[in-house]
Amino acid sequence: MSRQQKSCVVCGGVAEPFFDDWVLRCKSCGMQSSTLQPNLHGEKVFSEDERLTGLGAIRRKNFERMLHHLCREVLSRPGSVLEIGPGHGFFLEAMKSRNWSITAIEPDTEMFNALKSQGWQVEQDIYPSASLANRTFDLIAFNDVLEHIPDVRETLSSVERQLSDQGFLLVNLPSANGSFYRLAHLLARLGWQGPFKRMWQFGYVSPHTHYFTPYHLRRLAGDFGLVEVAEGKLPILSFSGLKERINYSKESSTLEKLISYLASLILIPIATLLPSDITYHLFKRQRSPVARLKESEPAI
Repeated sequence: MSRQQKSCVVCGGVAEPFFDDWVLRCKSCGMQSSTLQPNLHGEKVFSEDERLTGLGAIRRKNFERMLHHLCREVLSRPGSVLEIGPGHGFFLEAMKSRNWSITAIEPDTEMFNALKSQGWQVEQDIYPSASLANRTFDLIAFNDVLEHIPDVRETLSSVERQLSDQGFLLVNLPSANGSFYRLAHLLARLGWQGPFKRMWQFGYVSPHTHYFTPYHLRRLAGDFGLVEVAEGKLPILSFSGLKERINYSKESSTLEKLISYLASLILIPIATLLPSDITYHLFKRQRSPVARLKESEPAI
């Protein structure tokens, strides 16, 4: 396999460049990935204070909307939750208010220190974490995190081992079916790659290594005995914090930021009528790790 190709994380087929050398698409199933790699020790292209201002309001509203649905329909009884990459802790706050027992893993030193100072039970590590390897949880959550992980199959294998019997996996992430993503892709093909690179977080210390559709996520989760039991859609933008969110990237020019801001003002009111750029999915473990191990053993 050439340097510009890699195996598809979903079906194992060949993923190769489909309009630029850093973004790949599987020839068999259409799953999109990239050659971008995280560099957690690199210099951030934004400050966390700017990101908090730009994203705080919509993240809190989205978590409340998501959990209102899930806790009413499926997650009716509190249990233990492990969140991978909690960032500013918005999801932790929402789960604590619902009486869940909280544990978190955060690799970023700045975010870890902030969470620790707020009293959260948090480990500074990259998942899977050796310090938590022998623990199980009723819910493991990835909020805007799974798409950043290069070896997502290893991650889901660890999730399956650490879920309690009939435990749940919650994934909240951007969708390749989204209207903003498709528009950015079209603009990139026409020669303006700025919005498309921003969607992939190109140049960030933790860029997107995958861009899932709901179909690809369900298919991948199914390989690890995880069956979807609930799903929903969330808005990607809101008027609150919009200017700060567009402005915090140092990679875009002033003109690009202005165009993005004006386009967003137009699109936000009609975005609810278009395919959503953020989806959430709740999966339930349907088999034990022992059963999966037996399935993989060759017949004698």
